Amino acid sequence: MSVTLTAWSAHAGSVAATTEPAPDPSDSPASSGFTVAGALAELPADLVDEAAVITMADLDAVTAAAGITVPDGSTDDYLSWLMTITGTPPRGDGDSEMQFPPAVALPPMNLVQHAAMADELEAAVGFDLADVSWFADVSHPPSGFSVFAGAFDEATLPDTLTPVEDGIVGLGEGEDFSQRLDAPNPLSRIGVPQRLAVTEGRIAVSPDTTLVSGWLGGASGGEVDDDLVAVATALDEAGAISAVLGSLGDLEDTLGQNATPEQREQVLARLGDMGLDDQFDDAVGIGWHAGDGQPAISIVYSLDDDVDAAGTEAAVDSVRRVFEEGTLLLNAAPVPDYLVLDDVTTDGTVVVATVHPGPEGRPVHPYQMLERHDLPFVVIDD
Repeated sequence: MSVTLTAWSAHAGSVAATTEPAPDPSDSPASSGFTVAGALAELPADLVDEAAVITMADLDAVTAAAGITVPDGSTDDYLSWLMTITGTPPRGDGDSEMQFPPAVALPPMNLVQHAAMADELEAAVGFDLADVSWFADVSHPPSGFSVFAGAFDEATLPDTLTPVEDGIVGLGEGEDFSQRLDAPNPLSRIGVPQRLAVTEGRIAVSPDTTLVSGWLGGASGGEVDDDLVAVATALDEAGAISAVLGSLGDLEDTLGQNATPEQREQVLARLGDMGLDDQFDDAVGIGWHAGDGQPAISIVYSLDDDVDAAGTEAAVDSVRRVFEEGTLLLNAAPVPDYLVLDDVTTDGTVVVATVHPGPEGRPVHPYQMLERHDLPFVVIDD
């Protein structure tokens, strides 16, 4: 998490957000064609099954919800826009409070890390994030796969890219996953060659030629887990314009492999019955939506297929208890300080918690909690 936030925050305070009139957020999702389930379907299933986190967002809608516009000019404007939509907006004049956007997007890190070189990136591959309507990304080092949608066609990818095979071009020299520390490229600081292909307004980027070839041929490499699809569908029904899909953790994930039994017992004693129990499946999702300009976040949990009505009711009570009475493992702060529960509902085998940021919270905080395996994303299976 610290790497991600450092990359997003590197230019905080150095640039100012654009104040041009923004379009109506309600106009953006329909025009872009974005859905969480649809974005998930663009990604290789085998990679999705192995990855810790999958991210996707309708950048048009997230931008509009923040009340800003996509930049079309200076590098400073680009950085300001990117910082704002990723949840770390630059400060205004003087000591004014940071204005956090109601919804956040988490683009692929290789594009965020090179944000200060957007012109170089666009020259190398024909686009940058400002040209993207929506994206989907899955990372499982050394592999990864991203899809970017926009006004793209065969002319978007520059002739300077190297032909790899039919319909696929490359940025950088060498075999798949090879490293050229002496020759970094705008998509890899360690010089890993990237493969690109374009079709029907979408560009795929990956260090794996086989994955790009499969995507270009319409093959996703298998079927995504039904529970994850159910989570994605529930986020769409909630109106999410940006989402993170992942897995619940347990205490071993939270504490690390070197934690002693005594440390584990201390945490269990502190948690009491504030963790989720083992009737929850691993799949979980976070979705941001902002129909009225205010932050609204849906957290969707998947239940085991064999959970009965009584178990579902118990799951709802468990989720409610975690949000209303739980304390974070990292700093012992009450969960409501960061996330305030508005409602808990069920639909089939998913439980949906609708929340908004508490007095100490920011819209990006649920992602941070998920990544560090803190409440409300911890299963206690004792």
